[in-house]
Amino acid sequence: MNREAILRQRIKRLTLIFILGLVVSGATAIPLRWELDLLAKLFGIADQSSSAATNETVRWLLTIS
Repeated sequence: MNREAILRQRIKRLTLIFILGLVVSGATAIPLRWELDLLAKLFGIADQSSSAATNETVRWLLTIS
């Protein structure tokens, strides 16, 4: 293989990796509501109200979910 063919193959692979990365990042942005609810359940704060929270992180999580 000459240098040009190797370079083309490398560019194709990197482009494919980039496209796959875009697909994965886009797919993870879709179920945001579900992920926030799951995170609240994992922290054990799903049934609390944001006004009763003492921790700022917990208050933020309850406010946005």
